[in-house]
Amino acid sequence: MVLLHLLLRLQKLWQLRLHVAHLDHGLRGEEGNRDAEFVRAWAERWGLPVTVGKIEGLRREKGSLQEAARRARYRFLEGVAQAVRAERIALGHTQDDLAETVLINLLRGSGLRGLAGIPPARQGCIIRPLIEVSRKEVSIYADAYQIPFVRDSSNAQEDYLRNRIRLKLLPILAEYNPKAVEALARAALILREEDMYLSSLVEEALASLFVRRGEEAALSAVKLKTLPSALRRRVLREAFNRFSGYSLSWERTTALERLLDAPPGRLHLVGQIAASWEGKELIFASHRMEKGNDVVYPLSPEGETDLPAFGLRLRLTGLPKGACDLRVAGPFCAFLDAGEAQHPLVVRAWRPGDRFSPIGLGGSKKLQDFFVDAKVPRRRRSSIPLLLSGDRIAWVVGYRLDERFKVREGTTNVLKVEALAARPSGV
Repeated sequence: MVLLHLLLRLQKLWQLRLHVAHLDHGLRGEEGNRDAEFVRAWAERWGLPVTVGKIEGLRREKGSLQEAARRARYRFLEGVAQAVRAERIALGHTQDDLAETVLINLLRGSGLRGLAGIPPARQGCIIRPLIEVSRKEVSIYADAYQIPFVRDSSNAQEDYLRNRIRLKLLPILAEYNPKAVEALARAALILREEDMYLSSLVEEALASLFVRRGEEAALSAVKLKTLPSALRRRVLREAFNRFSGYSLSWERTTALERLLDAPPGRLHLVGQIAASWEGKELIFASHRMEKGNDVVYPLSPEGETDLPAFGLRLRLTGLPKGACDLRVAGPFCAFLDAGEAQHPLVVRAWRPGDRFSPIGLGGSKKLQDFFVDAKVPRRRRSSIPLLLSGDRIAWVVGYRLDERFKVREGTTNVLKVEALAARPSGV
């Protein structure tokens, strides 16, 4: 409401044509209806055209319900903007929203782009005129001009991470620095400018080492290796995004970087897209992966990862040792000492020369000899997934855990790894 009031004051000076848009996400019942009617009534009172939308039964596509609501809101706003031929969509994010986003992304382990928080403008037509204005200043302005508003009661619920940061963490940080919000916003500005600079270096690098060839794309491995690691990871992520339209997780990016220092092989990335390392080039292409002998799968630190080459998926769950029932361990459920398991863990098939230390043996053994002793037919050996931490085999899935990764008396945290049936096609 403060943003709308400011734009109304500037309407004649800047020759603005204003249109109000509001979406009821259908999550707050009667309160949502109240807010929608409030916006409609005040837009009409101020002589402005207004579009109010409502979602019936918001579906969670992926991520949290709040993330699904955010995506739906942006789709709605962009649709209204297109319908009324608006050049800009002005949103009311404040400096406090920016500070909260910086902390959320910091806790998620984001890179520079995430730590830069909410940009003042986004590619396309999104603008945030109040991003450098504190929530307190907005409140003072509302009081001074007696601007009506309503409160969203869900903002007081501590079920959501953003609310907990706003209600609990930021007040604690203010005890150490009364201007914590301003400090976080300033840091975001610095990081945004540095991110833009690195992005320009990525563009320069891609111009000389990235090329598309029909259904595949290639990067010069020789030139990639000359780049500093921070820039190399960005180049890998951007090149993959341009080829596939997908984003790479941190785990897959670092696994892709390590692939350059390994023997020629293949790394599964997203869906049926894999990276092939062939000595001189790193190639992105779609593959129908029926055998696992040259495919490497980085695993998500928490949750499930599909392993299509092996016809199964692995679920990783971190737990305190006291919360585990180690008795349920078996051929397809293993408990590892989390302190020994270095992420990103990966899964691949047997390779000549592989060794591990089968639990209870008291020494290392060639995996080939282990398969012979376990009477594993030669034709099946390349279809048995191996869980690796770095270059060490931690678990021969379905057969034996490595002695170095077993849960010991001094273990404090445990990584539970479960091998599950593959999802049905299309799920």
